[in-house]
Amino acid sequence: MLTDAQRQLATQWHGLIYSYADTHHINRYQWYDVLAIGLCHAAETFNKNLGYQFSTYAYACMGNELRKHLHRAKLKKTVPKEKVMSYNRIVIGPHDTPTEYRELMDSGLESYRLDYTRLEVEEFRNTLVGLRLAVFDALMTGYDGAKTGRLLNLSKERIWQIKKELQQKWLEYAAA
Repeated sequence: MLTDAQRQLATQWHGLIYSYADTHHINRYQWYDVLAIGLCHAAETFNKNLGYQFSTYAYACMGNELRKHLHRAKLKKTVPKEKVMSYNRIVIGPHDTPTEYRELMDSGLESYRLDYTRLEVEEFRNTLVGLRLAVFDALMTGYDGAKTGRLLNLSKERIWQIKKELQQKWLEYAAA
């Protein structure tokens, strides 16, 4: 926690955040919070008896904070973005058409995660056969219930029933 004098010093030199971002060619809005933490750290630990200016020290502290943040982000274990399929992500369906991946899961997702890898979706698809596979593919292609019904010569009500079965099967699959 900063003292009043330290808070005043950080406020007085607030423009260093923008100066640092511009000098180092980084997006000032994206990195503002990290640089502000560095500035506050500089205000908290600055010792004017050492003979250097606050701005020089603050630049070093902001650089250290930025490098620390980038290092932590690099160490974080994450699934690469290209391997994750979010609930509302546009994907390429089985017929090479863009599809929003949401048709299968309209309800009951509160207790489940909302992103799945393409491999998980493909594994789930491989468990389907016959009519359920055809409905799944049509929905993943972007067809709504009425268009899927016309495509498969089924009523909207039957498509809705199969869709509910698929939702339940997906929830069971995802929970496993």
